[in-house]
Amino acid sequence: KGGAALVLLACIASGVLTLMWWVNDDPQLYSKGELQIAEWIKLHTDPEAVWLTSDAHHHPVYTLAGRRIVLGLRWWLWSHGVDFKEVEQDVNRFFMTADCSVSSKYGATYVYLGPDEDHIEKAKRELFKAPNYQKIYETNSAGNVEIYKIRC
Repeated sequence: KGGAALVLLACIASGVLTLMWWVNDDPQLYSKGELQIAEWIKLHTDPEAVWLTSDAHHHPVYTLAGRRIVLGLRWWLWSHGVDFKEVEQDVNRFFMTADCSVSSKYGATYVYLGPDEDHIEKAKRELFKAPNYQKIYETNSAGNVEIYKIRC
């Protein structure tokens, strides 16, 4: 009986300690800036548009604004047996070269450049200053974020 009471006390104590930790914690998946960006996207872009973005699991374009993206989470696609290598190569090439053939191939009409896209190997923001890309939004509220309308 004594051992069972000790186990019960330990279970209750661990639960109480966890609740005390959560009360003082403020976990957030999205920053206030990302929430604002998603709201802007909902109000100012075509709901049926396709976007070129990174595949970050918490990306505001598809998780908060509900927009379609060219390449979703690679690990999720892989775990479901989806062959995504060609699309992955195309998206990486797009962020390295701003090649209009990639956006045309997938029907993409918007590009999101933020902190997650900066982590795509050899991504070059300066390429999107070309006439084929019209900057329609910019903020530093969630890192350096720029949204471009594709005009290829």
